[in-house]
Amino acid sequence: MMSATDPPTGSQLHWSVRRSSGRSNAVLGVVDQALSSLTNLAAVLAAAAMLSVTEFGIFAAVYAAYLIASGASQALVSQDLVLAVGDEPDMARRMIAAMAFTAWFSTVPVAALLMSGFLLDGLGPSLIALALLTPFLLVQDTIRFGCSILGSMRLAVVLDAVWGALLIAGVWTVSSLPDVPRSSAMLTAVWGTAGAVSGILGVILIVRHLPRTGPLNLRGAYLRRDFLGLRFLVEFLAVRGSSQALALILGALAGIAATGALRGATTLFGPLTMLLLAASTFAIPIIRSQDRAHQDRILISLATALALLAGAMTVVFLGIPDTWGERLLGQTWSIAEPLTLPVGLQVMALALSSIGYTALRMSAPTKTLSLRLIGALVQMVFFFGGYQVDGVQGAVWGLAAAAWVQAGLNAASYARESRTVRDERKSH
Repeated sequence: MMSATDPPTGSQLHWSVRRSSGRSNAVLGVVDQALSSLTNLAAVLAAAAMLSVTEFGIFAAVYAAYLIASGASQALVSQDLVLAVGDEPDMARRMIAAMAFTAWFSTVPVAALLMSGFLLDGLGPSLIALALLTPFLLVQDTIRFGCSILGSMRLAVVLDAVWGALLIAGVWTVSSLPDVPRSSAMLTAVWGTAGAVSGILGVILIVRHLPRTGPLNLRGAYLRRDFLGLRFLVEFLAVRGSSQALALILGALAGIAATGALRGATTLFGPLTMLLLAASTFAIPIIRSQDRAHQDRILISLATALALLAGAMTVVFLGIPDTWGERLLGQTWSIAEPLTLPVGLQVMALALSSIGYTALRMSAPTKTLSLRLIGALVQMVFFFGGYQVDGVQGAVWGLAAAAWVQAGLNAASYARESRTVRDERKSH
C-alpha cells in the first residue's frame, strides 16, 4: 500500500506528466511539431503581410537570431536529452536538470542580443524585445523535448497550442487597432510574449506535478565524460547556425531587405519544414527500437517522400500568380519570388541530408562532427562564390548547391556505416 510520503505513480500522476503509450506519443510528437512550426510560420506570414519590405527585413534578421539561439540550446541540451535512457525517476531528474541548465545557458544569447540591440539602431528595439523574452522561449523548447523522454507528449502539445492561440489573438488585436504602429519590434513582442506565457505555464506544471527525485546535479549531467551536447553544439553552429548567420550576412552585403526576401522564400516551404523537423526531431526515440534493416527502409522512404514533396511544392510556387504570392508575403513577394527555385532545390536536398543525418545520429552519434564541419566549409565557399558571381540570387543558388553536396556526403557516410555494421554481424 502506498504511504502518504510516496510519490504518485502511473494513473495517479497529473495529466501533464503522466506517461502515454508509445503509439500515442508518436502521434502527439508529430502534432506537437506541427503546432510549433505552424506557430512560427504564422508569425512570419503575419509579419510579411503587415510590415513594409524594410520592416520585414528587420523582423527576418531578428527571427534568424532567435533561430540561432534556439538551435544552440537544442543542440547543447535537448538533443542529448532525447538520447537519454533510464527508469522514470532518472528521466525526471534529467528533465529538471535540462530546464535549469537551459535557463543558465540563456544568459549567453540574452547578453549577445542586448549588446547587438544597443549597437544596431535599426534593429535595436526588436533585438531588445527578443532578448527579454529569450529565457522563457528556450525553456519552453526544452520542455517540449523533455516530454519525449517522460513519455508525455500531451503536455508539449498543450504548450504549443497555447502559444499559437495567444499569437493569433495578439496579431488580431494589433491588426484591429489602427493607432498601434506596425513595426518589427511590435510583432516580435507579440510573438515572443505568447511563447513566454507558454513557457511559464510549462514550468509551473512540471515543477508542481513531476514527482520529486532528489537534488539537482547539473555538474554530473553536463560535465560527464559521455556528454554529447558540446559536440552537437559545434555541429549546429557549423551548419544550421552558420546558415542563419549567412542570412544576416546577406542583409549586411545587399541590404536588410535581402534577408527578408530569403526568409520570405524559405517561409513558403514552411509546411514541409514542419514535417522535416518532426521527422528529424522525433525519429530517434521512435525508430531506434527497430532492427537496422527496418530502420533503413523507414528512413529511405521518409527521405524520398519529403524530397518529392519539396519538388512538387517548388513547381506550385513557380506557377502561382503574383496576386496569390502577394497575399502570402505582402510587398516582400516581388523580391522573394526570384529566389523560389533555388530555395526549393535547397529544401529538397535538406530533406535528404536531414534524414541521413538523423540516421547517422542514431547509429554513430560521435561520427557526425566531421561531416558538419566539411558541410559548413562547403556552404560558406558556395555562398560567397555565388554572391560574387550574381549577387543575392547567386548566393542563394550557392546555398542550394552546397545543400546537395551535404546530402551526398551524409548518404555516403551512412552507407559506409551500414556496410560496417553488416560486416561485423557476418564476422560474428
